[in-house]
Amino acid sequence: TNTTSMYNKTNSLSGGVGYITIWAALYDGRDASGGHNYRSYAGTTTLLWNNAVENHGSGISVRIDSRSYSNGGATGVWSPDSI
Repeated sequence: TNTTSMYNKTNSLSGGVGYITIWAALYDGRDASGGHNYRSYAGTTTLLWNNAVENHGSGISVRIDSRSYSNGGATGVWSPDSI
């Protein structure tokens, strides 16, 4: 509902994954990051560039998308707002 960045904390990575690449996306996978993406390592907190409200209005649903070039998984928490 506001123009803050997204919050992500990656707690753990498994399967030999050293990091995952993450970015802000709309509910349907369209980019909401303005082209920004981040490497997220186990135990790190990242604030993600998020322009969903600025470009699509208040109340738009968002998610964090990710990519890894190895088989494995990640656990953590996120918030659509920075805190």
